[in-house]
Amino acid sequence: MPCPFHDPFKEARDQDGVLINRIQGEDIPIVLRHADVRKAAKDWRTFSSDAPHRVPIPSEEELRPMRQLPIETNPPEHTEYRKIVEPFFKRAKRADVIAKVELLVDRLLTHALSQDTIEAVRDLTLPLQSTALIYLLNVDESEAETWISWGTHVFNDGDGTTKGTVLDTYLLQRLDQAAQSPGDDFSVPCSRLNSKAASSRTRRPWASLI
Repeated sequence: MPCPFHDPFKEARDQDGVLINRIQGEDIPIVLRHADVRKAAKDWRTFSSDAPHRVPIPSEEELRPMRQLPIETNPPEHTEYRKIVEPFFKRAKRADVIAKVELLVDRLLTHALSQDTIEAVRDLTLPLQSTALIYLLNVDESEAETWISWGTHVFNDGDGTTKGTVLDTYLLQRLDQAAQSPGDDFSVPCSRLNSKAASSRTRRPWASLI
């Protein structure tokens, strides 16, 4: 059965699989074929991610003062980061975390259904995403309100330049707190990176991505 939806990239995909877009004064190629995307993702020497602020499109030089780690580096440098973060993302399989997320979903849906109208993104999905991430990273649930207040995108929802500074200040405070009073949330493993990331000012690019 043919796809009923319009595919705006079909012609370019059928012809040579690449579409060139002019973005911020640069020619940015979009790879349109699945096999080609997989091939490019494995060839990090040719298609390097070692480009601070430039992995997102449009680029974010004016929105944040730091690169995001490890995605703005190449795979050989990912190993230590992945090793430290992996236990937190495995928490999603724990029965107690699953139960907390189920209760969260039930609470949010019950509230939504009791209202005449809701704004689906800001009243439902944003609180769900932010609070579920709190559970995943084992952070105090009170932090969810701060994350929710940043909106749908910490840089692009509202005044991105100002909010980028707000995020940077928040991360420095969290990392300093973790160094002074270690707990078992995600802030603490950030402080265990090797000598290349020996201070909160060099660890925060990783926390920024998470």
